Amino acid sequence: MEDYRQLLRDLQFTLDDISRLFAQELAMVENLPLNKRQFRILLHIIFRENVTTSETAVHFGITKSAVSQALSVLEQHQFIIRSINEENRRENRLELGPQGELIKQKIEEAETVLIERYISKLPFQDIVHVKNVLEQFRDIILDFNQRGAKHK
Repeated sequence: MEDYRQLLRDLQFTLDDISRLFAQELAMVENLPLNKRQFRILLHIIFRENVTTSETAVHFGITKSAVSQALSVLEQHQFIIRSINEENRRENRLELGPQGELIKQKIEEAETVLIERYISKLPFQDIVHVKNVLEQFRDIILDFNQRGAKHK
């Protein structure tokens, strides 16, 4: 059990370190008039097409009201555009506005630098393997949480 505990801690520290170091590389977006939640929601919209308010709330584990408040700020600064979802007229579709497109372009430029400087130094198959293992780990946690919610 102690070996697993130490592995878990090492994994957490390593992922935190990588996240922090990558955030430093993405510093060009630090001067945005957004708080952390608003920025994370913007990234969610950038990396997922045709996302809705409800899907965003579920993803972040927050209320639709909290998402709506963040979206209002994003919309005000032209990072996003909200439109009615024709499949469910009570729902909003979220897409990038002109400022959001600029941020997406800057992020893609920063990703290119990260890939060239760091990620490309590792064998591609190793990176794919790490991604697959982390996805399996995430799925185990999600499955457990969903089963646990049913048994409460």
